Amino acid sequence: MYLLPPGVGAVRAVAPVGSHRVGHNAQPNATIPDGPPMPDHAHTPSSPGYRRKHRRIACALVVVLLGGWAGSTFVLFVKPDKTQTPRRADAIVMLGGNGERLVRVHQLAQTNSTPTIAISDPRRILEPCSSRPQDALDQLPGKKVICFHPEPTTTRGEARAIGKLAAKHRWRSIIVVVSTDQVTRAKLLIGRCWGGEVQMVAVHPSQPIPWRAVYEWGALTLAVVARRGC
Repeated sequence: MYLLPPGVGAVRAVAPVGSHRVGHNAQPNATIPDGPPMPDHAHTPSSPGYRRKHRRIACALVVVLLGGWAGSTFVLFVKPDKTQTPRRADAIVMLGGNGERLVRVHQLAQTNSTPTIAISDPRRILEPCSSRPQDALDQLPGKKVICFHPEPTTTRGEARAIGKLAAKHRWRSIIVVVSTDQVTRAKLLIGRCWGGEVQMVAVHPSQPIPWRAVYEWGALTLAVVARRGC
């Protein structure tokens, strides 16, 4: 038996080159992969799964936006904050519009003790403003009728005219008759020109609500963003 000299350790076996064995736990045929890991094609922008996922997200956002727009339209232009049985005020003011507004004014004049009625006639064609003022006094006994012609002939012009009339006649509260879709914008504009109490009474618009809502969205956005003064 051959004995190693004292102080000489055992010779450690060297693994052959190319075996790729690493540590004591390496498998006999395990190899170390070369290069970067392969991409997961299921999550790349060009993969069908990736496109379907983002298409669903986009559809969900569209549904949420449409729902918010429809809800806002309903609150602002279909069922706005209005008064069906207004309290006594210093004046009933009718903004320019169709005949239903004038009918509602006559109803309020007969059931409400408000002494003054102010009628906006931007185009100078409404009765009683276009002919004999006495006709209005005969139809509305005990009421003082004022016809005014706003400049410009818009809701903004009407709000300015109301502010001037209120200051002149010392009104502290008014009842405003206007179409349903116009309630929100009219109240906003009148509030900018006059600080008294405003009760809004609405009548059904002459045009379909969807078309009126589109117009009112544009007009309200303009009033809020670009034309903030009276």
